[in-house]
Amino acid sequence: MMDADDLVLLDAIIAAGGVSAAARKLNLPKTTISRRLNRLEAAAGVALFDRAGRKLRLTQAGEALRAPSMAVGIALAEARALAEAGRDTPQGALRIVSPFLFGRLVLSPFLGRFLAENEQVTAIVRFDNAHVDPLRENVDLAIRVAAPTEPYLISSKLAEAELRLFAPASLAAEIARPEDLARIPFIQVANQHSPAVLLRLAGLGATHEIRVRVRCTVNDPEAACTMSACGGGFAVLPTFLAGGLVKDGTLVPVLPEIVAGHVAIFALLPPGRNTIPVVASFLKGLRRQLNDQEFGRSAMA
Repeated sequence: MMDADDLVLLDAIIAAGGVSAAARKLNLPKTTISRRLNRLEAAAGVALFDRAGRKLRLTQAGEALRAPSMAVGIALAEARALAEAGRDTPQGALRIVSPFLFGRLVLSPFLGRFLAENEQVTAIVRFDNAHVDPLRENVDLAIRVAAPTEPYLISSKLAEAELRLFAPASLAAEIARPEDLARIPFIQVANQHSPAVLLRLAGLGATHEIRVRVRCTVNDPEAACTMSACGGGFAVLPTFLAGGLVKDGTLVPVLPEIVAGHVAIFALLPPGRNTIPVVASFLKGLRRQLNDQEFGRSAMA
């Protein structure tokens, strides 16, 4: 007989692309993953992966179990949520995954206060800049700085932050018009490097497209903030990140009437998890704090 948890594990292996990757995501020994996969194949009476090549590839039988394995995960998540939803007050473990930047600057201080106010709650927090699927990794909610694409997850938009232009004082004096940016080195936040990028800006009663020279590409906005503050160039940054350096004068907002875009913050939850008191209370409080502090706009005040 097939074990439901083993089917959920099969879905995790498929999503991760292999046993080793699934072991890292689930924080389980690779031997445990392999043993449970062998048990599932024994129950199915057929191999689910073709192991002839360097990568695991689904067999026809494995493909047939792809949709049912995800359906089992969704059903188990809903059942567990229903079992926990009967509690009157927030209690139990709260499992959260957040990007590093949002986690350090926003999530951590709020979670500290939340734990102080709810003595029966424990928290397990992981910072990860990858797009974590909370259903497949068995967490209560995942914070994501991007619009979700998984239709089976519950999506809750928490806030939206403006992207603005910032530069060190040594360069800020050279930027009086959008066109001036073409002469200033740019610190780009991206995964792929380009020698030049086209910035699309809005403000001053018009839209502006300015091609700028990329001095450095980095995939972490906090690192870009530091590089810019130390004189490396100007950067497009979320306002909640640059606020502290703006206050101490290390970074200067340039062209303050210009908006360089927006970034939305979402909470993603497995099916039914939003009805659990500890999760619902946490999300309500986090959203209220973000609204109260006018998240994403304080740096320009």
